[in-house]
Amino acid sequence: LFVVVGLAGASTIGTQIVTYAYAGQFYPMAIRSTGIGLASGVGRSGAILAPIVIGALVGMALPLQQNFIAIAIPAVIAAVAVAMINHGRSASAHPHSVKVVSAGPVPVGAGVEPK
Repeated sequence: LFVVVGLAGASTIGTQIVTYAYAGQFYPMAIRSTGIGLASGVGRSGAILAPIVIGALVGMALPLQQNFIAIAIPAVIAAVAVAMINHGRSASAHPHSVKVVSAGPVPVGAGVEPK
C-alpha cells in the first residue's frame, strides 16, 4: 500500500509539471506565459486545498475505501477536463497563424524573402 501511495504521489507531481509543457504548446506565443501561470496557479491551489480536504475526510472517520474514492474524484475530473480539450485549436496546430511585426526594415541576407 505504501508503494502504491508513493507512486500515486509521484505521478501527481509529475503530471502537474507536464501541464507546464502542455500549456506552452496550447497557448499562442503572445499569452503563453499567462497560460503557464494559470496552469501553475491551478496546481498550486490544489496543493493548498488537498491537505485541508484530506484532514476533513480523516476527521469524519470514514472507512479507508471511501477516503480513497473521495481523493480520486478530483483526478477523474481533471482527466475528463483534459480529454475534452480541443487539440485542433492549439497554437501548435496552427503554426502559420502567428503574425510577425517588424520594427523596421529587414537587412539584406537576413533569411527573409521580400514580398
